[in-house]
Parts: sequence; structure tokens; C-alpha cells
Amino acid sequence: DQTKSDFVAIASHELRTPLAQIYGYSDVLSSMTEGEEIQAQELTTFIDGITRGAARLQGVIDAMVDVSLIETGGLELHLTCVPVGYVLQGAIHAVQPAVQQRNMTLTVQDMTSLPPIEADVARLDQVFRGLLTNAIKYSPDGSEIVVSGRLALGLEAIEEPSFRGELRQRLIMPHPFGKYEVC
Repeated sequence: DQTKSDFVAIASHELRTPLAQIYGYSDVLSSMTEGEEIQAQELTTFIDGITRGAARLQGVIDAMVDVSLIETGGLELHLTCVPVGYVLQGAIHAVQPAVQQRNMTLTVQDMTSLPPIEADVARLDQVFRGLLTNAIKYSPDGSEIVVSGRLALGLEAIEEPSFRGELRQRLIMPHPFGKYEVC
């Protein structure tokens, strides 16, 4: 049960961070007096901070629900034949603001030669976003993140984003979500 204890510790930390952000921006707004004017840019900053915190909190809660569904066998996958590069592009688009903010470069090697796979598009997007977000989060500012893929043993193997070529691990391998089959 050490795994459950570790999960609870990580989850509680991940829940506290966005809550602190939400409370912080809310406190600033509530401490302003009625007659005090607020600039539109300041208000936008506060609202954006609250929204980001709420979105992060929702992501953590969704991940906890997913883990519960996996453990109980209740996770439903909606499989369709999809090009990996197509799903990856959506995830890249979603993290692009963070890449720019950290002055990073995100390079995606050509994956058009890879065959489509049968996968749940939403779950595959979730995996790609998680990997890209972690690559951004744990890489130094100004880094280059490289994403590549190849066909291996009849299964597609997308490499985990590398940080200046230092880290490469296979992403698609046997795991609780099952294997991704080539269509």
C-alpha cells in the first residue's frame, strides 16, 4: 500500500498548488475596496490566474477519476483509426504558449511515414499533453525539446520528448491502457 500512500501525497500536493493560486487571486480581488478602481489589465491578470488554477485543479481531479476508473475496470475507450502525428499536433498546439513563455524550441520530427493506429484519440492526446507538459516543466528555459517516432515490432513507438538529446524512453509499451494496435 506504499503506492497508495505515494499517490495520496502527490495528489494532495498537486491539489494544493492550484488552490493556493485561486485563493491568492481571489483574496487580492476581495481585499480591494468598493471605491478602488482596477485597471482592465490587472483584472484580466487576476481572472486568468484564477482560470489557470481552476483548470489545473480540474486536470488533477480528472486524473484521479481516471485512475479510479482504470482500477475498477470502468474506463471506456473509444477506439478509432488515427494518424499519430495528427493527435500529436493538437497536443503541441495546446502547449505552444508554455514553450514560447519559456523561450524553448519544440521540434517534431516527420511522422508521416508512420501508419495510423487504433487508439482513443482523447486518451492519446492526454498522454501527449502530459509528456510535453513534463518536458517543458522539467527542462531549463531556452531548451530544445525533440519529439520523434518510429515503427518498432509492428507497434508505433513515440519517443518521450528528449531534453537536448539526453533522455529518450519508449512511450507506447504495455501499460494499464493496453497496447496501441496498427490499423
